[in-house]
Amino acid sequence: MKKNIILTALLLIGLFMGASAQDYYIEGFYEIKNNRHYLNNVTTRGITIDGKNYISEVEGSFEMVTSKDGRSGELTEFVFDKAKTECDNGFDGGFYLQYLLEVGRQREWVDEKEYLQNSGSRYEKKDMLVMLVLDYSTSMLRNDYISKMQKTAIDFINTLYKASVDGNIRVGIIAFSGKSQTKEFPIKGLDSYSKREMESFINSVKPGINTAYYYAIDHAVDMLEEFSSDAYLDRENYGGACVVTFTDGLDNESATGDSDLAYINNTLRYKAILGKNIEFFSIGFTGAEDFSRLQRAKFDEVMEKTSTDKEHFKTSDDFGEIEKYFGEIARKLIDRWKIIALYTPQGHNGKKVRWVLNCGGSRPTPPREPSIRRSPWFGISAEVGVFDEDEPFGGINLDMAFSVNDFLAIGGRIGIMVDEDFEQGIMVGPEVKLTFPNNSAVIAGLGGGIVCDEGVFYLRAGYKTRKSFFVTSEILTNGYEIGFGVGLGFSFGGKRRE
Repeated sequence: MKKNIILTALLLIGLFMGASAQDYYIEGFYEIKNNRHYLNNVTTRGITIDGKNYISEVEGSFEMVTSKDGRSGELTEFVFDKAKTECDNGFDGGFYLQYLLEVGRQREWVDEKEYLQNSGSRYEKKDMLVMLVLDYSTSMLRNDYISKMQKTAIDFINTLYKASVDGNIRVGIIAFSGKSQTKEFPIKGLDSYSKREMESFINSVKPGINTAYYYAIDHAVDMLEEFSSDAYLDRENYGGACVVTFTDGLDNESATGDSDLAYINNTLRYKAILGKNIEFFSIGFTGAEDFSRLQRAKFDEVMEKTSTDKEHFKTSDDFGEIEKYFGEIARKLIDRWKIIALYTPQGHNGKKVRWVLNCGGSRPTPPREPSIRRSPWFGISAEVGVFDEDEPFGGINLDMAFSVNDFLAIGGRIGIMVDEDFEQGIMVGPEVKLTFPNNSAVIAGLGGGIVCDEGVFYLRAGYKTRKSFFVTSEILTNGYEIGFGVGLGFSFGGKRRE
């Protein structure tokens, strides 16, 4: 029982620690081979690339990139299409670059400080065509549902507008009731001016009698085809077209001829623009009319057959659900065709790199210089030696060193020496300790003291293993005679800390 409790606690701690600010990232191994640039073994967290969490290889290219502060440089660009993220703020927060620093057995992710100011990524949205088809039949006047629909449609357009770069999202609107009362707003690039025009159009349409639902869909596809044939659309940057329809009832006017349900289901769903099928979303509201059970079943069938598939339609008698679904569609359209280009300096060739999405909504400030130091180091050693070939001595030494940086520490040595007649002497002098990444170190020092009643000068050197043991050797001289000594010691402290 106790073991289970401990395991559960450890699991909870692990889950808590895993929920860090780096929950959203793209990473891979950056490699340059034969003047071609690759990102291998690409994995993601909280982000999908074209529906995938893992990509075996992405090829990059040289790019001259200029940052907002005017700096420029040659970088490698990796482009990811159809990027989506679980972050509530989408990709608005931007990315910052990290690389995996490996020294010996130590590994840590390090922020690329030089590059942090260079935006880290760019976002492009492919050209998309959206037809918004809205039901203005008089049944929508009940409980002022028509005003709610108008507000929801405007919110839908505003969401698309926020993602529209230079009007790359093009929107047209059809307001329908009966055939003769159907009105249209021509397809235009969505910018601040056209957005106001669309809002005015949505609010100005008057309700009419009858519901020519199939006719409105057919007319929306005609508008898309006509626009695509007249306008220049870049095939490589074309994301697709869709028709988003809203209705509150069954068609009672256009269910004959070329605009019946069978025609919509079997033909329009397979219409394509620039080789990409038009996508259909259908939203059905059942709260404005009194539906019998049979009518509701038929209504659900119509919504399904006028949509691309079961994931593309929704029916509800709660207008709050309708509003929510409009918002979901808008976000899906924006996320689906988003292109992310991520950059890395070529000096990171042969390293693992990671682009971290800042999910807080704004770019992070450049990180401060890390404060990396080592704790004070102390060593105790025993030493034996001989002076002038016939005068043995022994002693105990205390070494200490204080960190200047992660590599250099400065300190000193104090030693108590005893000769064969048990006469005592002292050795004192400064020394330095040079620590390597694997935590081994070299010790070097010089100084003076008394050995065998002689004033001496010494040079001392030592090596500390990756563990706590160290060995030393030294040469002593009184000006005309030479002595030698060796020591073995144990040390503590000197650990790396930030």
